[in-house]
Amino acid sequence: EEIKKAGEEAKRESEKLKLMEEENKKLTQLKEKISLLREKESALQEKISSLKKDSLYWKEKASTDLKEPEGKTRSMEEIRKELKLYNEKLEEMQGKLLEAEKKISVLESRKKESGVLLENIESLNVCPKCKQKVDGEHKKLIEAEEKEKIRAYEEKKGKLNEIRLRAQNNIKVLKEKIELLRKEKEKHDLIEAEKKHYEEKKSLREEAKKKMGEIKERIEKDEKEMKESEKEMKSLEEEKEKILVDEKVYAEIKKSIEMIKEKEKSKEIERARMLEEIKGVKERLEETRKEITLKEKARKEKEHLEVTEHWVSSHFTSVVSTIERHVMGAVHAEFTEYFSDWFSKLMEDETISATLDDTFTPIITQNGHDTYIENLSGGEKTSVALSYRLALNKVVNDFVSTIKTKDIIILDEPTDGFSSDQLDKVRDVLIEAGMKQTIIVSHDAKMESFMEHIIRLAKHEHESKII
Repeated sequence: EEIKKAGEEAKRESEKLKLMEEENKKLTQLKEKISLLREKESALQEKISSLKKDSLYWKEKASTDLKEPEGKTRSMEEIRKELKLYNEKLEEMQGKLLEAEKKISVLESRKKESGVLLENIESLNVCPKCKQKVDGEHKKLIEAEEKEKIRAYEEKKGKLNEIRLRAQNNIKVLKEKIELLRKEKEKHDLIEAEKKHYEEKKSLREEAKKKMGEIKERIEKDEKEMKESEKEMKSLEEEKEKILVDEKVYAEIKKSIEMIKEKEKSKEIERARMLEEIKGVKERLEETRKEITLKEKARKEKEHLEVTEHWVSSHFTSVVSTIERHVMGAVHAEFTEYFSDWFSKLMEDETISATLDDTFTPIITQNGHDTYIENLSGGEKTSVALSYRLALNKVVNDFVSTIKTKDIIILDEPTDGFSSDQLDKVRDVLIEAGMKQTIIVSHDAKMESFMEHIIRLAKHEHESKII
């Protein structure tokens, strides 16, 4: 009802305002026309001023002196063709130089290897190739063979040095020729640029003469248009003086209408707020109903879980524990058998034996008394570690059939501290482990005697390389 009453009051005031707005509209239109004419007049004055400046600019361009550039060069196609040929030759020479330097580097490396072998020949007791004892005659034979290799390396190196020197000289000559061609290309570009600049200036002077004529015509046209605009503006000013509007009454009526509309708007907002509150209450009611449903469902799930938990804790856990003890008992027996057997084979001292406790921890017995692993020597500790690792690997592979790496084992320095006799026993233990492939990282030369493949590495300037 309050909104309806405010609307009727606003309608009555609007009718009064409408009559005044018609007169005011005419006045506003006249003011706008006068304002547009004044803007047009100002714009024409600026335009004429700008055209006069442009006229001076083009007049200066039209009086520019022209001088055609001189100088001739070969065609760019010939220069580029010759430059490409020399670049290809340069690339070819650089490839030959690089290849020669690589070959020299390889010869130096081979020569160095032969030199090292000659230096160590006197102290050599076992042949690195056939692993047999070396007598004096065999040493002389190896020494003569390595000296012949060094002589051949020096001869090849001398030929390669000649090739490298020729390549270096050819590269120097080609670079000088390429530099001359580049300078010729730069000169050609400079002359072409000067010719282009000359043509541009020539074209600009012709354009300037044309522009001057066009500007003169536009200035005359704009001056005529400005006079007509001044005449029209004077006529509109006279018409404006004839229209009278009471600005104070108009403003009061307009303000009254705005206040009524503001009141109407306020009531509309209050109504919308009340409707929004009703909507919110309905939504909260629906959410509460959903929450009650969810809590009922959760209560039923809780009761089911309590029953399941009781069954698991009272029956299932004890069954799993019993199964686990039987399975781990079988694993423990096999693990202990492999560990004890391989430890005894690797150890030289028969007074030391090893087994495992219930937690799979090694127990060391020496002279009938238990001892700590810390009290063992380096080789004995290594025997414990290697036996345990191989036994663990064997048991896991036997009990878990899905392991994808069961046919391979990698050992890093597995014989640290071993004696020569223990190294011989390592081979027997590895065979018993039954792996298809065993990779060993070791510094012990004796390991090479029972390996099928040997990869030698050396470190040079903190970088390991296969030799």
